[in-house]
Amino acid sequence: PAPLLLVATAIWTAGFDVQVTLAEVLRAAGRIRAASFAGGTISNLAFVAMLGVMWFVGRPSPIDRILIYQAGIVVFSVLVFVPSLIAAYASYPFRAHFGGLPGLVWESLPAALLVVLYMLIVQADVFALGLFRPEDVAVYGAASRLVLVLTVPGVVLEGALMPTFAAGVFSGAITDLQRLAQEIACVAVLGALPILGIFVLGGGWLTSAMFGPAYIGSGGLLAILAFGYLAAAVSGPALLLLVLSGRQRLALAVLCACTVPFVAAVAIAARFGSKELVAMAVVVGIWGIFLALVLTVRYSLHVWTIATPVAMVSAFRHGFQSWRKFHG
Repeated sequence: PAPLLLVATAIWTAGFDVQVTLAEVLRAAGRIRAASFAGGTISNLAFVAMLGVMWFVGRPSPIDRILIYQAGIVVFSVLVFVPSLIAAYASYPFRAHFGGLPGLVWESLPAALLVVLYMLIVQADVFALGLFRPEDVAVYGAASRLVLVLTVPGVVLEGALMPTFAAGVFSGAITDLQRLAQEIACVAVLGALPILGIFVLGGGWLTSAMFGPAYIGSGGLLAILAFGYLAAAVSGPALLLLVLSGRQRLALAVLCACTVPFVAAVAIAARFGSKELVAMAVVVGIWGIFLALVLTVRYSLHVWTIATPVAMVSAFRHGFQSWRKFHG
């Protein structure tokens, strides 16, 4: 039912925002390993495990029970990092300065809105199909959720290297910053390519195995969407560099300007086309959004973040040198 679907989306979105905030707090304390997992990894793994158990049992579950499971997963994914949070900040003296709270909120608001806007972009195609073609929501939704796995290599790398990126931004070492950004983009592409291959060659089998035989049609949609979300790896840490350099409002303006035509194109495709046309509109829109972010970083920070063949060779060279140094 539509109301319960909105409740499920709201729970997941709010939980994701809390987890991202928790990850940033842990990262600020130097708990890089915990921060890398706190940004949604635990909840995503638990959600996949829940789907696996439901598939293995083979019995339909009522939507209200699934909502309870989902809320429990979100709460668990936050509470599991509380001990790490306490260990990181227990020795810090508590000094509250509530007078500066409005200014802090005002400065943080663009970054928070970026997260909300990102969630809107990710959910726009499902909402458009729910409005114009509700019979396709289930098959399309399965593909649109699975395809987000393609973004995991880049997200993990950016989270782990965020302090290094911040140091590069504020030191003004543009050459080193560009080299690192492009090499990270190349490593993210190398991590995403095997996932892309699985989605393209075995998408139908994967969706059928995870969600049931009725979802074999999701495989074709998964293959189409995968080529769009590959842009997240190819474009590198463009959005991250804008945020770290204090250009949150610029990033928000660019993302807002891209979101309007993206949502319009997806809505038109859902109204007058098919679910396959919606997927193709998403591919074009996602590439447009990430390329716009790359160009914004280029002309505001004078840094290219996109993966290139030269950067790929450099990434292999530095990786080989690190391996030789580690093994003596």
